[in-house]
Amino acid sequence: MTGASTILLRSNLAYGDGYGSTVSLPFYERYFAGGIRTVRGFVNNSLGPRDPVSGYAIGGNIRVTAGADYIFPIPFVEKPPSSLRLSLFLDIGNVYLSNYHTFDADPSDTGFQADQLRSSYGVSMVWISPIGPLRFSYAETINDVPGDDLRAFQFSIGSFF
Repeated sequence: MTGASTILLRSNLAYGDGYGSTVSLPFYERYFAGGIRTVRGFVNNSLGPRDPVSGYAIGGNIRVTAGADYIFPIPFVEKPPSSLRLSLFLDIGNVYLSNYHTFDADPSDTGFQADQLRSSYGVSMVWISPIGPLRFSYAETINDVPGDDLRAFQFSIGSFF
């Protein structure tokens, strides 16, 4: 096996609030999490507060996500292509809305709650193809709760920005 291994660490902390006569963050500016770019193993933009009627994620004004990827050479290949890489990952994160209770806990608990962070682990492959970067991942969730939208296999096409 040739090549070197790499550890990739990433994090994202975001907070938004109203300004001037706006008392809270407008609904169209809210943060979302879940999916291949934030917390793999959960459906895109499905984490965090939910509308009690529809059950859809409504976003929040606080987003906390982090992840670690152990990138390693392709096993059993003498000269692996530079356009292909494999990794093992661990992701964690969630979205919160200040002054709004939506989790299965004490109704007085609003805003950030560390015990409500969702996490997952799995394997990922990135291929820099002629049509653009392709990312595939298979994730197992660690602490999902009833009502979470899960998706073990995910893929994306396009840039990683």
